[in-house]
Amino acid sequence: MQGVTKATHLLRANFEKDDVCPADNIFYFKICMLVPGAGTFNVRLNPEIHQRLAMQAAHDGVSLNKWVANALEKATSEQHA
Repeated sequence: MQGVTKATHLLRANFEKDDVCPADNIFYFKICMLVPGAGTFNVRLNPEIHQRLAMQAAHDGVSLNKWVANALEKATSEQHA
């Protein structure tokens, strides 16, 4: 499994360097299904969307990170229900 993890890190580094969406690459996607995620990722947003999300999170009394994590959890749970 360590070899797969190393290969995944190399693939991720190349995709991030080349600014290519990894989800467009089925090979990358299949490897990522085998290796657990680190639990963090960066999302590039339009500043207006970022502001709206931050305002909604503040309105809901949670951090932006928690708000986004909750939204993603809800979205992925509904898809698999």
